[in-house]
Amino acid sequence: MKKYNEYLLEEKFNQTNVDLILEKSAFAAYKDVQHNVLKQYGSQLYFIATFNSAIVSLYPVVKHVIYNSNLDINISTYQVVLLTIFAIAEILHVNNDDVKDIKRKLIEDHFLIHVQAVKKTLFSVEKIVRVVAKTVGKTISLFIDMLAYVTILVPINDALIEIINKDGLDMNTLPHKVLGLGIGLGILTFKNIIVTILNKIGLHTSIPKVDDVIEDEKKNVYHKMRTKEKMK
Repeated sequence: MKKYNEYLLEEKFNQTNVDLILEKSAFAAYKDVQHNVLKQYGSQLYFIATFNSAIVSLYPVVKHVIYNSNLDINISTYQVVLLTIFAIAEILHVNNDDVKDIKRKLIEDHFLIHVQAVKKTLFSVEKIVRVVAKTVGKTISLFIDMLAYVTILVPINDALIEIINKDGLDMNTLPHKVLGLGIGLGILTFKNIIVTILNKIGLHTSIPKVDDVIEDEKKNVYHKMRTKEKMK
């Protein structure tokens, strides 16, 4: 007989649930745009075909943090898609002709300067997904692992968008609160994000369990910092 937690995971993290979420208006608008981008820029953007639904779920996250950032720019759905695709390509070290064409378009539209901020947003999502997944017994080590765990990523992004809008998180505050796991009281904000997401997707994990996972992540951050210092 399966454990209750395993049953919950199967109920919450399944393809049917993913498909229902991606039919929401917050996500649906991006599917057609992504399809048009693939038609326009060729077949070398293989990672989009491989991680289609996962990448679609990231576009609204990027859009909302940009909108909250008060950058005084007009950015279309199409440009959000291009920015996100290019940022993912850089993270995955993809630099083929299609990616170079997208880069030229971003330069032309004066959006290339925002790529680093978008990458930090995506790394923030990765950190959140890694912590949430770990609280329910799943291990995500790399960015590409996150894209592969689409049944986990999509529900988390659905919940994260609501948090971003409610708290006004932007391209600076989201990475600040997440990537370094907060400074001082900032750790409470990060924990609240994790607990809120777990509650929204119906996985009411105990607070001590969340604390343990965050503590492990803090140790990983400090270990990486010390490693970098030793390499200098």
